Amino acid sequence: MFAVIHSRRDHADSAGRGIGALDIDGKTLLARQIDWLRASGASAVVVEVSPSEHAQVRALRTKTSAPVVTVPTSEAIGPRALATRAGVPPRSAFVAIADNVLGVDDLLETFLTHARSGALVMYDAPRGVALAYGSVHIYGELGGPPALANGAGWAARIQTAADALALGSALRRGRLSASGLARRAPREDGDDSDDDSGPPSGVHRITRLRPLEVAAYERIARAAGCWPPRSIG
Repeated sequence: MFAVIHSRRDHADSAGRGIGALDIDGKTLLARQIDWLRASGASAVVVEVSPSEHAQVRALRTKTSAPVVTVPTSEAIGPRALATRAGVPPRSAFVAIADNVLGVDDLLETFLTHARSGALVMYDAPRGVALAYGSVHIYGELGGPPALANGAGWAARIQTAADALALGSALRRGRLSASGLARRAPREDGDDSDDDSGPPSGVHRITRLRPLEVAAYERIARAAGCWPPRSIG
């Protein structure tokens, strides 16, 4: 399976670095994309880069088992032209993702299903993280318009440094499962159990307030003339 990561020059910063240089929990977006495609069975990953990014991406070749082919371009040329320049055989099926898309899904089965006719695979964004949904384009052997398909995992568009920070934080805290479902945050007493049974019906869960929150509520109550509380009976 060939895979290409095509560039969107509007994502480059003032120094000409693409969005793939953004850090997501200690690893660049581009490195995580290559890991994703490699884990999905990509035999080679083609990366479109600006001339200033060429050395940076070339350094990744020693850190991944899948061959990384860099194609420097002065402007975005699109996935098909990128695959052709990289030597992908004509009328061969391949997977394409934009340089700002990252996800978790085994793409191989989806690729094999749609390798002939092609597909635009749409994914839900990971729950609990404010990110835009992502997609993966499978270019088929027939070269016609792709069908629409739904992905099984999750994928998102990392459009800003804040997006990268939010996703990195969720990954670091273990807030995302492989399927993108937000996990329940650990309780403050250190109990990380996954017991989501909750309180019995009709019983409200008691919220543990932090000292600063208590002080804030007290100030509001005093201003409203409701503090200190009066005894009843």
